[in-house]
Amino acid sequence: YKVKIEGPTTRIEITAIGPLGDVHTDALVISYPFWKRLFEKEEQSQILEKKNEFSTGLGITVLSYKQTSKSDVSLISSTFKGSYDRNIFNPNWALGASVFTTAVNFKNNIAGTSVRFLGFNLRLGYRFSFLKHPWDFILFGGGYYSTMFVTQCQFGYTNVYGPQIFPVIKRMLSNGHIISSYLKISPVTDGFSVIKLSTREIATGVNYAFQLKNKSWVALSFDYANLVLYLSGNTARVNSYTLGGSYKF
Repeated sequence: YKVKIEGPTTRIEITAIGPLGDVHTDALVISYPFWKRLFEKEEQSQILEKKNEFSTGLGITVLSYKQTSKSDVSLISSTFKGSYDRNIFNPNWALGASVFTTAVNFKNNIAGTSVRFLGFNLRLGYRFSFLKHPWDFILFGGGYYSTMFVTQCQFGYTNVYGPQIFPVIKRMLSNGHIISSYLKISPVTDGFSVIKLSTREIATGVNYAFQLKNKSWVALSFDYANLVLYLSGNTARVNSYTLGGSYKF
């Protein structure tokens, strides 16, 4: 007789019929003290599984742009994001790449001017073991690139790039959902100035993800980015807030 273990304790009822037709029912409780440990290992293996992961998403971005001797720009637009992630070498090493771009401008305070942004990240990270399951911590390092496309080049910056540090912390909740947060610090240059911390982008965000029956993931996210540039005698500042959703498969 086989019994399916459904948790730390599993209760089953056993019914017996005596020779005179009398019925006796007793409850049997099976204890399995290692259930939690087994369940945690299964959850952790899903996080560390070596495979390719692709993500595509769309968000609504509220953005302000200020530049020396230029009119301030206020935008509300949609932002497309795409990413690729996988573990390499062993489960402790992770490779990631992501791209974002302005999709559609819904509101622009400067009539007749198209303003679009494009950015790209490439990073390699190491998963540290000082945090135990259900926590997960990865420290990434890599490169960052960003540029703007503006009608008749009236303002904006082009081709800024630099190194980045990108720590990510995750926690798996009791329901199997995952909440995560990141911090990105990237000093940048346009190739004509020395990289320094005063010219940089700082970004942070939170992400809440849950798994579908087909093993893919759906996530909701909020991101904030602040870019400060002192390039070619001009100062440019960009602040953006993005609320979005994504699908990972």
